[in-house]
Amino acid sequence: MLSSADIGRRVVVRRRVPAGFADTIGRLIAADATALVVRPDRGGDDLTIGLPDVVAAKPVPPRRRRVGVDELERIAAAGWPVPGTERLGDWWLRAADGWTGRGNSALVVGDPGRPLPAAIDAVTSWYRERGLRPACQIPLPSGADVEAYLADAGWEASTRVLTMTAPIDRVRRAATAGLPPVTLTSAPSEDWLALYGARKNGLPTVAHAILTGGNATFAEVREDGRLVAAARSALADEHLGLFAIEVVPEHRRRGLARHVTAALAEANLDHAHTAYLHTEETNTAARALYTRMGFTVHHTYVYRRL
Repeated sequence: MLSSADIGRRVVVRRRVPAGFADTIGRLIAADATALVVRPDRGGDDLTIGLPDVVAAKPVPPRRRRVGVDELERIAAAGWPVPGTERLGDWWLRAADGWTGRGNSALVVGDPGRPLPAAIDAVTSWYRERGLRPACQIPLPSGADVEAYLADAGWEASTRVLTMTAPIDRVRRAATAGLPPVTLTSAPSEDWLALYGARKNGLPTVAHAILTGGNATFAEVREDGRLVAAARSALADEHLGLFAIEVVPEHRRRGLARHVTAALAEANLDHAHTAYLHTEETNTAARALYTRMGFTVHHTYVYRRL
């Protein structure tokens, strides 16, 4: 049952009516020992529901809205905030001392504000001035023209990456019973950084600024004091990004990846309606896991490097 502690949250209330039952979804405005007051999503007057008529009531995520390829990539960029950025029209030039492809590539979304050959020349110069290999992150299909141009110019392609999305309420139900609790913090522990850094061949100074930015939350699962699973989430524009999902090899296939991501979804239920993540197209095991959790492919992207 809802209480005054839930005021301000989006909720669903099932109540008795003469014809049977009716559901109301909206913002909880007031709650006391006699009634709930809900401001319906559909508009109209606030609805006062006497507690004797309430059959069930619970919080629900914000109203879900569909976003396009470019908008979701901008949201994902906010979830992986790079300290060194510059705009080229709508494109984002990003530099992070060479750490991660996302942090050191031009995000090709929208209009660069100049003809494509001139835009690519500007990208090339910008990265060379910083001692970095020129690179573009190209969402598809919206960036198909840029991808074709760079392919013809001989820029090398990476493995294609899938951007997958799921309703956050579906993700939070993926928790695995019988596992140790998930601890959530606003900053990564040394063990968290060591586990993630082992796959990334170490973490440079810039990594900490990226990881802790973007309204980040860090998840850990420990057994007998040892870290066995970890993940990071980042919140932007009612979307929850899931990054750095790591499970110690000898503890895989126990549901720990589902466990940490479900906990992050639960913690952000009031603030996000959709979760997203990225996985390489060739990573069939990860794709199968995320599909079982309710994720579907929203779009793909590829890196092209000079």
